[in-house]
Amino acid sequence: MKNTLYKLYKYICYIHRKVNNKYLEISILEDQDVIDRITKEKLSLARFGDGELGLIINKSEIGFQESSDFLIQRLKEVLIENNDSKLLIGVPKIFVEDSDYDLKTKMFWACFIVKRFDILNNLLSQKKVYANASLTRPYMDYKVKNLAKKRFENIKKLWEKRDVIIVEGDSTFFGVGNDLFDNIKSIRRIVCPSKNAFIKYNEILESILEEVSSNTLILMALGPTATLLAADLSKKGYQALDIGHIDIEYEWFRKSAKYKIEIEGKNINEVSGEGDIKPKYIANENYTNEIISIIK
Repeated sequence: MKNTLYKLYKYICYIHRKVNNKYLEISILEDQDVIDRITKEKLSLARFGDGELGLIINKSEIGFQESSDFLIQRLKEVLIENNDSKLLIGVPKIFVEDSDYDLKTKMFWACFIVKRFDILNNLLSQKKVYANASLTRPYMDYKVKNLAKKRFENIKKLWEKRDVIIVEGDSTFFGVGNDLFDNIKSIRRIVCPSKNAFIKYNEILESILEEVSSNTLILMALGPTATLLAADLSKKGYQALDIGHIDIEYEWFRKSAKYKIEIEGKNINEVSGEGDIKPKYIANENYTNEIISIIK
């Protein structure tokens, strides 16, 4: 009964958004433009999805990251005060247009936006041009899913023939078990805590700086910590992409999943919560050989 009522509530939010034209008047680049700019101009990307924006607006923790005043302050600084010409700030494209998305996604974001519309209007600037934070979700949320193959092919151009360092949680196994990185030059990994990684922020940043060279692309899947790392690393002259859920989206795409499902051996907070991960990839030789640092 509760689930049915919540679905009804989300649908009412969706209708309310449509009728009252609750769309933000901000500029968000098309995904292909973002990919072209990142590759040609060597830009970095910091993304603000529902988790990061929820922390800023509600001070509410997300499943794998506790809230803190300092974390919220840092996120606000990057979102509002950023003036780094080498850093793209990403917010969800569905803030301005939702025709490409399925009804479930539209209803989720309608609830998020309708309740926070005035706050979002104040947080985001009409003078800035944003990237699409949902660039890293090219499959599950879309109404037409047969375009996903092309979207993934375009995204893979971001790391084509590049030396890559992946900064990820200890139960993420980013790109392990699939061919997402079959076009890279080399790959190394810095493994961090999957939960509350921000506590180890300085240690993670120092570890990256010890290992990275100027021509290395840094890919990060570490929630709000990745958002902040992208900004700080960009200021130091490095190219860092907060790449988020792309690996899990790719796994769902390969399985032609119709809804979010568990992927054996990989933690998916949206599906399995914070449960233990079966050690499918922990002893994977290629994976273990790629690890250059482990932050407990």
